[in-house]
Amino acid sequence: MHRESAELDLLPEELKSADAPEDDVRILFHRSLKSLTTDRPGVDNLQQAKYRAAIEIRLCYFGRLILLLIVGLPTTKGLINKEFEEFLNLFCRCCLITLQGAYIAEMEEKSGRSSCRLLPEKFSLTFHWFHSITRHLNLGIARLRAGQYPEAVDALDRTSVVAAVCLAEIISLVKTISDPSQPVELLMPGTPGTNVSEREPDGT
Repeated sequence: MHRESAELDLLPEELKSADAPEDDVRILFHRSLKSLTTDRPGVDNLQQAKYRAAIEIRLCYFGRLILLLIVGLPTTKGLINKEFEEFLNLFCRCCLITLQGAYIAEMEEKSGRSSCRLLPEKFSLTFHWFHSITRHLNLGIARLRAGQYPEAVDALDRTSVVAAVCLAEIISLVKTISDPSQPVELLMPGTPGTNVSEREPDGT
């Protein structure tokens, strides 16, 4: 979480320690549209709509920007408080899992790694990552109950990462099953009349 300084000529004030790791959810409150410089056309639209402030949300995948959201506000008076910040941060972290899962699935598809897997392999990977989610989640809960809060945070952070990967596998699985150009029987190993050499080059 970041908050803009009261002085417009100063950089936004960080709400976390300087040595904290870079987060893939970054939220910046702009008390004036003058400090919003990431999207000039967006600022023009906000000004035309009579907005005076904005919330900038940057959702990334290990530092690579996936989605930039700018929400206009008529005023900041009474809107930005601790409860609102906590809710917004939690909401954006939940959204980030979905966005990262879709991003991973798209990158896997573009690289061709996803298309070369057989249907049973996709089911197996999906089950594997789902099991990893429950394992990390239970570990985080156990550490919370034991009062080991830094360890619990680490386990829950890992849970969100694994959840994104699991979602990517689910997206790939759904695309494989619903693709009419890929008959399911051709994606199954050992199907009568289907030779392995027809699916994969020799030596692979």
